[in-house]
Amino acid sequence: MVGKGKKNNKVKEKLEERKEVPWYIWGIIGLIILGAVIGYFFKGIGTYTYEGLAFTKERYGDVVVSHYSYLFKDKISQELLRYNLYLRIDPRENNVPVEGEVLFSKSDIILSVDTTYLQQCSDSIIAISMLQDFIKNNGFNLKTGVGQLEQNDNRTDIPFVNCETHPNDLLIQLKEGSETKIVQTDGNGLCYEINVNDCEILPAVEKFVIRSIIDAKKTN
Repeated sequence: MVGKGKKNNKVKEKLEERKEVPWYIWGIIGLIILGAVIGYFFKGIGTYTYEGLAFTKERYGDVVVSHYSYLFKDKISQELLRYNLYLRIDPRENNVPVEGEVLFSKSDIILSVDTTYLQQCSDSIIAISMLQDFIKNNGFNLKTGVGQLEQNDNRTDIPFVNCETHPNDLLIQLKEGSETKIVQTDGNGLCYEINVNDCEILPAVEKFVIRSIIDAKKTN
């Protein structure tokens, strides 16, 4: 009976050893679970939707941008082209107000810039370059001018333009204002003011660009 009991104990010990999972297996399982959790977490903060547009947050060095891309048809070749939009300000946090719709109803666009005020703002070069690239790379013809007569100084290469001098053209005025906001100043959708206060030119321009995309998608 004693021998039989020892045999049963050995069998029991072997069964218990088989039930025990080696520590490194648990480690591997833990790493898999941790990786899945981290991947899901970063995916959640890396993508978001704003006004029906799917954005991805991307990091370039110390700069984090919101990336959105879309396809559009070239007016001449009818070829489908992709445009990549990069915003430095999260559009969900951009509270610049917009009065009216932002729709480009003509293929020719005039940009009037108040250089006297805006040259004092550190983000002016970034913001104006972004707006110019957005207009040109979406297939529109861009012309530029200054928005105050004294800035022109009788120079023929930089014309003085505003909505009063060009009432029949699609014109965007980038200028100083008492409040940072975007206004469609006429009922025909030809004159837009991007008013900048306290050098908030980057949020104003980015809001103008993203609003034009949203309004165009709604219209189309």
